[in-house]
Amino acid sequence: MLDQFVTRKNTLIRVLEQAVAFSRQKGNTLAASLLMESRERLIQETFTLVILGEFKRGKSTFINAL
Repeated sequence: MLDQFVTRKNTLIRVLEQAVAFSRQKGNTLAASLLMESRERLIQETFTLVILGEFKRGKSTFINAL
């Protein structure tokens, strides 16, 4: 399972690099910058986890279990 994650992560990094190059070629520096940010976050494996749910449904219990 971890090997699939690494393979897909590396594939996505290459796709993002191609998208950055294309954006720069077309003069879209904003898109290139945003794509580079996404690439860097993926390389650093920085993720944001959001826990949502109704009241009294075990969100805190779940977070405490982590």
